[in-house]
Amino acid sequence: MASAQWNDGKAKTTQQVKAWFRHNSKEERIEANHSNTDIDKSRTPLNFSFRELDYKGRCEAYDKRMGEIDQGKPGSGKNARTVLQSVTVYAPEALRGDLDKLRDWFQRVGELAEAQFKPENVIDMAVDVDEVHEYPDGETGVWRTAAEHGHLWLVPEVDGRLNGKQFSSRAAIIAFNDAIHEMTEKEFDCKWNDGTKQKRRGSVEQMKVQSVKKLEERQEKAEEFGEGIGLVVSAVKGTRRRIRKETAKADEAEEQRRKADERAEAAQRGLDLIHSMQASEVEAHKKAMDEGRAELAQLQDDIKNARVDAQEAHRTHKAYKEAQEGVKKLTGEIKALTASRDALKSEVTQLTTESRELKQAKRAVTAFMTAAREYVPDEKKYGPEMLKIMKSLRGSRGPSAPGSDGPTVK
Repeated sequence: MASAQWNDGKAKTTQQVKAWFRHNSKEERIEANHSNTDIDKSRTPLNFSFRELDYKGRCEAYDKRMGEIDQGKPGSGKNARTVLQSVTVYAPEALRGDLDKLRDWFQRVGELAEAQFKPENVIDMAVDVDEVHEYPDGETGVWRTAAEHGHLWLVPEVDGRLNGKQFSSRAAIIAFNDAIHEMTEKEFDCKWNDGTKQKRRGSVEQMKVQSVKKLEERQEKAEEFGEGIGLVVSAVKGTRRRIRKETAKADEAEEQRRKADERAEAAQRGLDLIHSMQASEVEAHKKAMDEGRAELAQLQDDIKNARVDAQEAHRTHKAYKEAQEGVKKLTGEIKALTASRDALKSEVTQLTTESRELKQAKRAVTAFMTAAREYVPDEKKYGPEMLKIMKSLRGSRGPSAPGSDGPTVK
């Protein structure tokens, strides 16, 4: 294949866009009898897409994207706007028939389309593997095998507006083709763009129609030529033609049988692949379930431990609050005791002062009494009240000297 096919891939209406989506819907092909008789429905379950969207999902993605951009004026006829660009991408010859590698290769093609045209403009790419069949080439008449191919649907948005002309410019097409070719060589070690010139011959379906027409034209010319030979040799040539036709029919029957056997083998390979994929999916599901159970058990243990930690935290918080209340109570008691201590300290200070003054008074009285005892008797020296005090003081000091009731006057 020389390059991706952009010819005849410009949808002008939403109805045409969604008709394309329906045409390449796997579910639609499985459930209904498709107008394309070359579709092998036994292989239709093997079809896949870049985003794995069904018909409804593609319609929703397209409507959403169109609502985000400026669609401009609808136009009509040749001036009608392009609302969707369809690009047919054929698989490399070296990868044909290998579904695992084809999935990887078409996935990379979709990623390259996202990188060049923006992810939001890539609606999907439906890959058909159920249209692999024999058809006569329209130019040479040689029978060819149709390749697995993808229908890449792009919204032609440029700078927020629909612009099909700039979107599908020659430079954009060449850049996309070169990117696919380079990726195929580097990552899959084979060629995609073989360097041949690609004629604008339309889709595979259109080329098949052209091939049938040319074969019919050749048959008509052959019949006209046969009629012009004359009746003289008509019997001989008629016999030869019958022999050739019978031989051709036998060869065709043998060829059809061979192709039927090949298709049966391909169908069996497809069924084997489906069974293998189903087994792999069952195994993956079982593994996911086991991992899910293990994660659930771990989660339950974490929840249990979290509850224990929460209870411990609650008890700790409660003890902390009680300690705070105790600190508050002790603080109040300390303040009260401090106030009582300050009051007692003040009283002690006052009593100390009074005691000091009393001691000074006692020393003064004692000195005075001692001096007075040297001169006159107390009865003459003091009044009755003072004498009582003097006696009281003497009593506190102990008895007077023997033989003396009071101080002696010299």
